[in-house]
This record gives sequence, C-alpha cells and structure tokens, in this order.
Amino acid sequence: MTAKKPKKNIQEIRSAQEGFHLLASWVFDLKESLTPKQEEWQERSDARRMALGNIYRPCLTTPILLFNMLNALGNEEGLKQFAYLMGMENDAKNRENAFWDIVDWVLHHTILMVQFQVENLFQNLWRELGFVEVRNFIQLSEKLIGYLKIIDGDKYLHRLKALANLRNSLHNNGIHNNQDFAFGISMALERDNKKIIIEANYAFKKNQKVVCCGPVHVLGLCAGTVEVIQQILSNDILRKIPGPIMDRYAWSMNS
Repeated sequence: MTAKKPKKNIQEIRSAQEGFHLLASWVFDLKESLTPKQEEWQERSDARRMALGNIYRPCLTTPILLFNMLNALGNEEGLKQFAYLMGMENDAKNRENAFWDIVDWVLHHTILMVQFQVENLFQNLWRELGFVEVRNFIQLSEKLIGYLKIIDGDKYLHRLKALANLRNSLHNNGIHNNQDFAFGISMALERDNKKIIIEANYAFKKNQKVVCCGPVHVLGLCAGTVEVIQQILSNDILRKIPGPIMDRYAWSMNS
C-alpha cells in the first residue's frame, strides 16, 4: 500500500536536513579554529568555545531527527509505526498532522537554542570587554557590533533582530508584537562537494501570525547567525583575549 502524498513540501525539509548537516560541520570547524582548547586553561572552558559547542549540538541532532521523520513519512509501514508510538493507531486521519507538528517542534527548538547561546555569548563578551550588562538583546548586539566595528554590521544586525523576533513570537503564541520588519538572507553552505543554496525572506507584521518559520527559514537564520558569530569572534580585539572567558552560567557553580 502506498502512503498518501504529504500535505506539505517534503523537499524543503530534505534541503533543511542536508543544510543542517553542513552547518554542524561548519560550527565544529569554527570551534576548533577560533577557540582551540588551551592547556593553561586546565579544567576551565572558554565561553566562546562553549557557545559554539552548544550551537553545534542542535545543528547536529536536527538533521538526524528530520531524517528519521522523513523516513517514517515515506512509507505506510513507517506511518503505522509512528502512529503506534504516538498512541494514534486508530486515528490515521490526524497522524500526518502530528508528524508536521513534531517537525515544527524540532525546528523551533533549534532556533530557540541558537538564540539563547548567541545572547549568552554576547553577554559574556561584553562583560569581558569591561562594560556593564545590557539586558536587551538587540541593544546589546548593536553595541557589540558597533564597538568591534564589524564590516556589514547592519546586515548582521538584521539577522539578529529576526532571531529575536522569532524567539519572541514563539513565546507569544506565534504572534509578532513589535514593529513591521522584513529582510532576506542569501548564502551558501558548502563542504566536500556538497552545496546548499539558501534563499529565505523574512517578514514580520505587527500583531500578525509569523509565517517565516519554516524549514528553510530556520536553516537560513541559523546559518546567517553562525556567520555573524564568525565575524565577531574573528575580530582582532577578541582574538587577543587570552581566555578563558568566563561563562556567567557554567562558571557560577565552581568558581
């Protein structure tokens, strides 16, 4: 028996799956090249290295989860097993809806994890540079990028603003409650003769449901944010800090 045709475009998910696989490799390479472990740090972990490691994990697990989900959707037996695990053996009508709900959950969890790690990293860097804490993520990003004189800073700030908007909307039942905002990301992920082109447009309308949180949107924003981190951690001012830079959460228990 052939499985029913899915209601959504699974090719978009397949592209996101492959894209996150490439993104995980990129993040791992950045971790080892920008924040190599130093012997003199002993048991201390540098906040820069910790942030990249914690971004690497969801980027690594997301394609694995999506791969398994796509395999389940691709055949009737897989859907039956999925329905059994979901306790929906007698509800075939809604099992595909449950599938897409889980796909959305995986993507939303990924974007939330990335946003938290970026915000925590920026707080740690700002403190290390000798400044007082700035609790607003957008204001903090503006100050940090301005202080480091990052080239194309406005482009990167758009990405961070969209990251914050998505995070906020997920805490607000999917509704955007700030001012209208729109921009696009165009970039490529490439490694070992594999290449994914990302073209994603983001539009946030005040008091309206956010509709730019699909697979390619999440991949694009995660990849675009990693590029921001790369530009910041490659800055000469930060590269000269010997480290380890304290992480405000991880160090509190054993300082």
